[in-house]
Amino acid sequence: MPLVRNLVALAFSFALAGTVACKKDEPAPAPAAKKEEPAAKKEEAKKDDKPAAAKKAKATKEAPKKLDIPADKKPNPVPADWVRKENAAMGFAFSVPKDTKDHQDKKGGRDIFVAVTPKPHEILVYIAAWKDASKTKDDLLKEVTAILEAEGEKDIAQSAITELNSDYSIATVTSTDEKGTKTKCRALVAIDVTDNYVTLVCTPEADFKTNEATVDEIWGSFEMYSGGASGESK
Repeated sequence: MPLVRNLVALAFSFALAGTVACKKDEPAPAPAAKKEEPAAKKEEAKKDDKPAAAKKAKATKEAPKKLDIPADKKPNPVPADWVRKENAAMGFAFSVPKDTKDHQDKKGGRDIFVAVTPKPHEILVYIAAWKDASKTKDDLLKEVTAILEAEGEKDIAQSAITELNSDYSIATVTSTDEKGTKTKCRALVAIDVTDNYVTLVCTPEADFKTNEATVDEIWGSFEMYSGGASGESK
């Protein structure tokens, strides 16, 4: 989605080289002399060949065929190593997978954090924090739509809106960019006494199922230092 294209481009390349050592001019070992088997034993072996071959063919035919799940249908495993990110001035923290590339800035009186997690997930994380004591969680859900519209997204729809407690709500958001690419996000909104937080964790809609567990780990790690407007949330 357009949010990703606003990040500073980060690229890394790696080269691997290897050599194979070979031994030359060593004579091949002489084959062991064959021992002649008695004629009676040969005849017995011939009799057993056909039944053994038929039995093997039958076993092979009846063995169940193993079906592999296509790689693009398997869930991407949740990363093992995570890094904690903090914004002490705005009183919040969260965690992202190790080696996530991020950019922080201030825009229109808001602290903005944008990041992309490493492969194979490549999940977009967007967090905006600003002060306004008048905002409610419903107001912040409207802000989610406004943020996506400002980035050129269209056909924005919110579903599965759930109030987690008096300070947090979560929603699933879908949108489409100008090229027709569909994006799916989890949107976490939170209110403090004077501060507001909007967290978007997004992937292309086609990749959402494979990345869903990691998406949920990211937004689930968000915490407010003060305990939220109620004083009871983290």
